[in-house]
Amino acid sequence: MASGCGRGRYLCPIGGFVVTLGQTAVQLDRSMRLLFRPGEFGRWKHVAEPGEFDAERLERVGGRVLGTGCVVSDC
Repeated sequence: MASGCGRGRYLCPIGGFVVTLGQTAVQLDRSMRLLFRPGEFGRWKHVAEPGEFDAERLERVGGRVLGTGCVVSDC
């Protein structure tokens, strides 16, 4: 796949920062929606509500559908 003018760099719609496909980003193979789901994260940490970091991302794209081929941060 040729990288074109952007050399494989994209603006992640979730974080709002530049990512590089294959290095710091992945391309979605199906449509997906960003949702927060409470649960266990880590060894003994239960998260019931999104923290400040996650809340910012949910405010940006929460509930929107990101289509097939969309490039997003791999983290």
